[in-house]
Amino acid sequence: MKFKVIISIILIHFFKSIFCDYTKLINSDTHVIIEPLKYYLPKNISASNVNCSFTIHKESCRNPPMTNEDTITWHTTVCLKWKCNAPKLAIKINKCWTGSKNNPIYIIGNNGCTVEGSMIKSPYYNQQTLNEAQSYGRLSVRVYGQNSIKVGCSISFCNICDNACISKNQPICDDYQSEKELESKRPWGKLNFVMNYCDPLTDEHYLALITTSSSIKNTLSYIYFFFILGIFYKNNF
Repeated sequence: MKFKVIISIILIHFFKSIFCDYTKLINSDTHVIIEPLKYYLPKNISASNVNCSFTIHKESCRNPPMTNEDTITWHTTVCLKWKCNAPKLAIKINKCWTGSKNNPIYIIGNNGCTVEGSMIKSPYYNQQTLNEAQSYGRLSVRVYGQNSIKVGCSISFCNICDNACISKNQPICDDYQSEKELESKRPWGKLNFVMNYCDPLTDEHYLALITTSSSIKNTLSYIYFFFILGIFYKNNF
């Protein structure tokens, strides 16, 4: 009987200690270390052609990027922002993780969508360039015995004129709900700036210009014809 009591007391203290450590861990402020981006590039593109940045901002991407001295709490809202200086390439954010390299917790999967919706939203892409994306959420992860967590991501690239590539790689995520996010489901190959760049002959403005120019030329031809005809009749009748 005494043995059971002793075991019970030990277990109570053990679980109490674990609970206290867990509480301290989630209530602690932590630094965020961004790992270098990994690139998956088309064969004809080298890493020197894609100058990309990955920054994390508190509350909003309008705020300055976090530095190594900044910390976040368990409940701090953060904005993850990716931007590449590659105007002819479309990007896809994938394989993002947080925590530690030895025990990573993946937050964005191979398909470019969130795998931890309670932590982070699927990235939303700038529909005017396709080389910039943002995601909001909370980095509610802690590494025991460490005062920092790491965040790493990979980026895949497609030439914006490679319709097969961008159709295959365009993320279509279930958590797109707002009107702005739903725009991301529009086929990237049908975006105006993509069509204007890759197939200018199908651009409505260009076709309108050709039509207008042809009409003007036809009108001028008729005017010139009747002008010559008028001179002919004047000189002969």
